[in-house]
Amino acid sequence: MTRGRPSHPRRAPLYTDPLSTLIDKPVPFASLPRLVKGVPLVVRALFVTAIAVLFAFLISPLVRADAGGECTTAPAPAVSSPVLKGWSDEQVSNARLIVTIGAERKIPSEGVVIAVATALQESSLRNLRGGDRDSIGLFQQRPSQGWGTPRQLSDPAYQTRKFYDKLLKIDGWQGMRLTEAAQAVQISAFPDAYEKHTPAATSLVEALTITAPCV
Repeated sequence: MTRGRPSHPRRAPLYTDPLSTLIDKPVPFASLPRLVKGVPLVVRALFVTAIAVLFAFLISPLVRADAGGECTTAPAPAVSSPVLKGWSDEQVSNARLIVTIGAERKIPSEGVVIAVATALQESSLRNLRGGDRDSIGLFQQRPSQGWGTPRQLSDPAYQTRKFYDKLLKIDGWQGMRLTEAAQAVQISAFPDAYEKHTPAATSLVEALTITAPCV
């Protein structure tokens, strides 16, 4: 009788968890289907969901950036507008200057309207050589009150920047009525005088302003 080699029961191959393979070492993306083939359906569904959530999280900043950011305003081109017909060239030029500097400073539109309304009350949008006591120029700012030298204050652009400087330092100015915000800057003897210029100032700012593309 010939003896053969003892037979041994076959051992089932050890199960290797494909997910543990993914965790232990990175694998090419193309190999993922083969690696997850033996994983239960529920586990695979959870894994795919997690990948989708991670992908959405990573691309969401790009989507938001593509959608655009904060919109800003910019001075409109020098074109004729029915709103501007009742104003002189000097008045339109000074109003445009206020709008332009406001855009450069990224001043909200309500701040630009406040500035134009203030200049309407103080000088009718003209660069005056004098005024009450030592008041000078577009906003009738006074050298004796620390606004600048007479030579500096003769420049409408200088006065406009000084006005915006002080307006932005006023806490809560955006929640104030126009006349309150203007008075907080100017400290006028007639604190309610600015309010009546709101409609005209608003129309001028709208006529001289365009909405720039969101960036």
